[in-house]
Amino acid sequence: HYLQSGAMRRAALVCRKFVEMANAYGAEDTLAIATSATREARNQKEFLRLLRDEAGLQVHTISGREEARLIYLGVSSGIHLGSRPALFMDIGGGSTEVIVGDQHAYRHLDSMKLGAIRLTSMFFMPDESGPVADDRYALVQRYVRSASIRTAQRLEDHPFEIAVGGSGTIENLADIVVRRFHGRGRTRDDVMTYAELHEVMTELRRLPLAERRRVPGINAARADIIVAGGAILETLMNDFGIESLRISDRGLREGLIVDYLARRNPELFSEMTVRERSVLRLGRACGFEEGHARIVAGLATQLFDAARDIGLHTFGD
Repeated sequence: HYLQSGAMRRAALVCRKFVEMANAYGAEDTLAIATSATREARNQKEFLRLLRDEAGLQVHTISGREEARLIYLGVSSGIHLGSRPALFMDIGGGSTEVIVGDQHAYRHLDSMKLGAIRLTSMFFMPDESGPVADDRYALVQRYVRSASIRTAQRLEDHPFEIAVGGSGTIENLADIVVRRFHGRGRTRDDVMTYAELHEVMTELRRLPLAERRRVPGINAARADIIVAGGAILETLMNDFGIESLRISDRGLREGLIVDYLARRNPELFSEMTVRERSVLRLGRACGFEEGHARIVAGLATQLFDAARDIGLHTFGD
């Protein structure tokens, strides 16, 4: 529960470079948050003071539920759901967030102390480089199941039709799955099934670290934590009854942006769909005549409906 001094100095250096870059581009506001590792650190205040003194950055430490809310905003802003309820899952280094919501609002937020780095440090030695035995992997899964049992119980009151996964761990596992089963790079519309993930995890845990780093699709820098991260995902998909998972490249960072914009431009995020918001943002970025465009859009809609009423087409609203 202590952040190491060397790691804190490196973080301060990186943050200072980011601030300098933002200033060079003329940014008026800089948003910075800290999540699981800082949230639980006993020397949290020392770290935040270092960031303020060295980088001139005011960092806010957020709760697990706030982290989940921001993840929901980020992922839901880039996927078309309509009124269908979806489960959103994000596996980080120290925590895993689970959210249920539709296009317009979340219904359930949860944060668990399950993360790829956290479980790697709990169940594996720092210099461990061999395969992961079946009984060790089963032990990790039992821990995940125990730590997530309350979340699983709460989800019984929040049914969902779609499951969406984000974060580096889930994206990288999906990259490996798509390479293995489809022989190509991952695309936006790919989904990962539980059966595919189970097969990939069976292979990954039986490989020593050096060979794991060479698996097609893997990010070699994640090879040491991918087994723990995969154990979290495989267990949760099984326990939550998720047969297939859509993959999102959005998450907490994008949620910060959406939250910032929503507070300043509430009309962009009121009852609009993702598609409507995208069209409006594009129009404004191009300097269009918004009043005129809205009149044209209204007339086009009336023509569309009138054409349907007289039998020219059979499309819905």
